[in-house]
Amino acid sequence: MENTVLYLVQQLEQRGIAYLHINDQATFGIPAIPEGLLPKICAAFNGSITLCGGYEAARAAEALNLANPDLPALPENSWSLNKPDRDTFYGDLEKRYTTDPYYEPTS
Repeated sequence: MENTVLYLVQQLEQRGIAYLHINDQATFGIPAIPEGLLPKICAAFNGSITLCGGYEAARAAEALNLANPDLPALPENSWSLNKPDRDTFYGDLEKRYTTDPYYEPTS
């Protein structure tokens, strides 16, 4: 299955698809996305990736990469988004949440 999924992702990337929406339904009894596949998908696709489906807080925290730890405050302060470090998506637990900066004014 992994080869098929990665081939599909590569084909979508070549066609300039803007984003992938991946629905992991493991909590509903459907086989989970195999371990290690999400980092490979992320490496093969340069657009945005939305991952959803059956996530409770603990499971979401394991999968989530948030380049903006102060995200709730961004809209009300008109702050800009940080550029995400794609190398930390769906993996690298040591860097995630610890290296993404909080907003700092440049003036």
